[in-house]
Amino acid sequence: MGDYSSQPGPEFDVKFGNHINKVVTGLQDLKHIYRACVTWVKMLEDQLRRGCNTNAIQAQKICELKLAEEAEIG
Repeated sequence: MGDYSSQPGPEFDVKFGNHINKVVTGLQDLKHIYRACVTWVKMLEDQLRRGCNTNAIQAQKICELKLAEEAEIG
């Protein structure tokens, strides 16, 4: 067996680099989706607290716009 105490060499990057990049990208996408969901839930809760459940669709559209805006920035 090899010495696992040292840093991986270039052969590691060649073999696993692409997979690692895909995982990182996927995690970043999940972070944006999670943020959007949290925002949407907070907006819906706020609408329900105010008794404005007819505006829930409007809150969802605002959240979708914020998600699109965040995706452009991120």
